[in-house]
Amino acid sequence: MSITLRWVSQRALRGAIVGLGLAACLGAFGAWVRLLPWMFAPDVPWSVIWPFARVLLASGLELALLIGAPLGWLAGWIIAAERGEVRALLALGVRPARLACQGLPHLILLGILVAGGARWLSGSVEGAPAQVLSQLVAAGEAHCAQHPGDVADVPVAGLVEHCASGRLVGRIPGSRPGWFAVSRLRASEPQLELGASQFLIQGGESRPWLRVDVGEARVRGFVTPKAAPRSAARVVALVVAVGCLGLLVVPLLRRPGSLSPAILALVGSTGAVVLLKQLDRSALSSAAYALLALPPLLVCAMALLLARRRPPLVSQ
Repeated sequence: MSITLRWVSQRALRGAIVGLGLAACLGAFGAWVRLLPWMFAPDVPWSVIWPFARVLLASGLELALLIGAPLGWLAGWIIAAERGEVRALLALGVRPARLACQGLPHLILLGILVAGGARWLSGSVEGAPAQVLSQLVAAGEAHCAQHPGDVADVPVAGLVEHCASGRLVGRIPGSRPGWFAVSRLRASEPQLELGASQFLIQGGESRPWLRVDVGEARVRGFVTPKAAPRSAARVVALVVAVGCLGLLVVPLLRRPGSLSPAILALVGSTGAVVLLKQLDRSALSSAAYALLALPPLLVCAMALLLARRRPPLVSQ
């Protein structure tokens, strides 16, 4: 019986890997479509595209881990149940929780590898937009150092690196139109550092445009919490969320013919993805990523309640 348990769990792991691979391919295709206009833009150097491409590919891996892996995992258990192996184990008295615990460590290990790989691919900037901006600007400056007469476009932030003057030009966020030109832009905790800058702001009726020259400036309240702890917290939260979605095997095995756990897994995965994007945009501390396990836990509890409304299929 132990051999059959291992065989079933390995089959479910293969399903998770297949689902992860399919979702990762879709994510890579979406990243390619997103980058395609910049790849053929003459003013966007490859050195500027690559840092953002790394973040896009890492985000695609994380989405594949949250959606593709749990759905493939449950699909593997569903196939095993339809083939009869799972039904035979349940008829022999093996509890669904034991079956789930037999294969869940493999899913968690897969989550650790994929989440760790996504963090390695993006660096410690995932979930820290200011650090991404700093890398893009640094890449534009490196291109200007090699091509002094060029203009390097940073399309993600709507900025332009004018290599001849060494200025980074962009629009000032806000209701009134305004532009700025800075000699240096760096994100350092917990502030945004600007070098020698000029600001052109629309004023009132007596002075339509106002020019402000600044030798050096520091903008506080813009940078998100430290990138390295935030990135590590994201990895842990992703693995925990995937493990919670893997627990949907228990209600699935209590009612092997029901597809409601798979539907709830899709709902929980989608909720976790939406919550992850909201947490990335927020300036909350790294501990806030613990909330990522909330949607999977809610759908898991709902699936368990639905499974208890009817007796297990093997006992009918």
